[in-house]
Order: sequence, then structure tokens, then C-alpha cells
Amino acid sequence: IPLDDVRGQWADVVNRLSKFEPVLMVIDPREVRRVGRLLNSEIETVDLPVNDGWSRDSGPVLRCERCR
Repeated sequence: IPLDDVRGQWADVVNRLSKFEPVLMVIDPREVRRVGRLLNSEIETVDLPVNDGWSRDSGPVLRCERCR
């Protein structure tokens, strides 16, 4: 599967998810222009050098503004 196809599929998932939940995506600074065009304006992004498309096991899963 071409990487551009996968980017579009990831964008589709997070664009739909952002209608119901806040979404924060980490984007490699070299990809900001390309990926930013795929995401809706509701998605918050952070520019951070990364070389992996999946950070569940190595990055934060959620962010808490007011933790109890």
C-alpha cells in the first residue's frame, strides 16, 4: 500500500473522530504542509520530529487538561 494512500486513510479516521472527541496529532515538521492539507481545522497538531506512524506504545495516548 503506498504511503500516500495510508496518509489519506489516517486522515479520514482522525477527521471523523474529531467530530466527537478532541484530537491532537504529532506531525514531523517535514510533513506539516502535506499532512496539514488532509486534516480538518478541528484537529490540533504539534510539530515534533518523529519517524513512526504509531505512537501508542511509545508516546502519550491522551492529554488531560484538568485531571482529578
